[in-house]
Amino acid sequence: MDTTTYLLNGLLLVTIVRQVRGTELNLANLLIPLGVVGTAAAVFLHSIPTAGHDLTLILALAGIGAVLGALGGSLIRFTPARPKAPSGVKAGMKTKAGIKTGAKAGTKPGLLAQTPLAVLPVLVLGSLARLAFAYGANHALSGTVADFSRDHQITGQNAWVAALVLMALAEVVTRLAVTRLRGHHYRRALTASASPAPAPASAPASASLVPAPASAPASASLVPAPASAPASASLVPAPAPAPARAQAAPLGPA
Repeated sequence: MDTTTYLLNGLLLVTIVRQVRGTELNLANLLIPLGVVGTAAAVFLHSIPTAGHDLTLILALAGIGAVLGALGGSLIRFTPARPKAPSGVKAGMKTKAGIKTGAKAGTKPGLLAQTPLAVLPVLVLGSLARLAFAYGANHALSGTVADFSRDHQITGQNAWVAALVLMALAEVVTRLAVTRLRGHHYRRALTASASPAPAPASAPASASLVPAPASAPASASLVPAPASAPASASLVPAPAPAPARAQAAPLGPA
């Protein structure tokens, strides 16, 4: 617990404080904190002590680091990042073709991860606690740490170094995982709100869902008209004319 703890936690503090101004949620800002704790673990964590209660101490501090990391990741705030303009062109300027600079179509919107000042103490609590413990164990609290280790069957300094390094590793990994997960959901919501909703398909005005009933032509009649007899025809025959009247007697002697 000497320069190792100071250097590791000092670099982690720098990565946390950088987020006060806002850092873009990209691959570089993911790899830098992981590289810091990964390098420290590879250089100083040669083995994990398991004698006595060493493993219990390591698991307890790693669990505390994971809780602090999840809490810190849930308190980070996200804001949309401004689209980057091409080199030599300011954002918002129009090019010679009259096209306004901005993000390319189909690209994911950028996000800024920002740490509010009100929650900054929560994020740096783990690093400050490890720094304070390392300083106290090398100075005024050396006897207290030795007595605690002896009473709780902790074998020595290697157990404390492994516990503190794994605590920092669990804190960083958990905070980055929670931050990335929340940023992914925020980006999806931002993309969904920016895309226009499709217009509902409407039927043409001339189309009708109910067919019109067929009407009979005006000249057609469902009941046939009765046949009328010709005007010259008669059902009663005309009487025969009487013959001319015969003379009754001669007018003179034959």
